[in-house]
Amino acid sequence: MHHPKKVLVLSDMDGTITPENSFYDLYYYGGIVEQGESLFSQYVSGEINEEKYLKNLNILLSNSPIYEEDVKHIMNKYRVFEGFPEFLEMLRATYKDIVFAIASSGIKERVEALAKNFGIKHYSFSELEYDENGKVMGYKSFLFPEDKEQYARRLIKKTSPDFIIAIGDSYWDAPMMQHAHLRISVGNERLRANKVIYSYHELAYILKDNGHQGLWSLVLKKNN
Repeated sequence: MHHPKKVLVLSDMDGTITPENSFYDLYYYGGIVEQGESLFSQYVSGEINEEKYLKNLNILLSNSPIYEEDVKHIMNKYRVFEGFPEFLEMLRATYKDIVFAIASSGIKERVEALAKNFGIKHYSFSELEYDENGKVMGYKSFLFPEDKEQYARRLIKKTSPDFIIAIGDSYWDAPMMQHAHLRISVGNERLRANKVIYSYHELAYILKDNGHQGLWSLVLKKNN
């Protein structure tokens, strides 16, 4: 493939850019990790649908002692995977016209903090709802896999890229990733991808040594 004029990167956040999970961090602070994980397992197994899952999550959160100031404090404490800053720098150096988007279901406050830190202008998130005293009452909006996929569709239509890279770590990212030329999985060999990585340094080296052709070779290798 010739060097593309415009590139779109769609990247998940929790477990993909950050080792921490914003939902887990929130539930841990509120002392509701076990209940939250139980609800998620029921949803994944099909025992409950999206509507019931979200309804029960909101009840769980409304009964927990979490306030807006707590959320801001929790969500501003995060790490990124080793090599991610270098990978992002190499992407921006390789492609003159690039849009890097965080296509996340994660908590708004963390997504915004991460985006601000790395100069990322496009992102999606799930948003908490607070009462007049700043207490968390549940979710104002929550992104399921199909919502992330719709966000990807809108961004693709808006940016009209020549080449799309998608990065994720779980089945939650699969619908979004189907739109990409190059699909990268972070540590999950069961996710349908062109390349599974365990460190972003690997991708940074590929870009540094071979530029776009290095990434395109990953697509060709998987398809041959």
